[in-house]
Amino acid sequence: RAGKGKLADVVTQIALKSGVTSIDASACDTWVSGLIIPAPTSGRAALEPLLDLYQLDSFTRGGTLMVRPRDGTSELSVDESLLTQEPLFATTRAQDEELPAALAITYADELSGYELKTTEARDETISAGRTARIATAVVLEQGEAAGRARTILAEARVMREQAVFGLPLVADGLGPAS
Repeated sequence: RAGKGKLADVVTQIALKSGVTSIDASACDTWVSGLIIPAPTSGRAALEPLLDLYQLDSFTRGGTLMVRPRDGTSELSVDESLLTQEPLFATTRAQDEELPAALAITYADELSGYELKTTEARDETISAGRTARIATAVVLEQGEAAGRARTILAEARVMREQAVFGLPLVADGLGPAS
């Protein structure tokens, strides 16, 4: 179909066509030009490029597939009486050598008849390192692809710090984005 559509609608349609009957992607309010799926594939394989490119997380809650943008706004408070005696909180920090110095995105260029093109963003704060790659058939314009590459590369830098939490079995119902 011509024109842009909501990412939530694209994600929902892919999930429904692959047999998922309950999905909530309503928080995905970005507009997309399209996604080319050139051959039969699984719903998961069709969704993964969108999840990667638009920095989305997916998880199941109460039998519903939830798809949410990573926005860093989740908060969680736990009554201290529930805490275990185990180490409760540990952090790790990736070294510069572990981070990608560049990210190359292959995409379907909207302005050149959907020809596959590649654009690259580089993190100038990392002197040497590998180039990560995302190969996708998401329909983009060159400027949008370059912007997505810069955003994903910046997210990798921010996500270099990770935290691990220890919670008791009582907190078993907690999940991502609780």
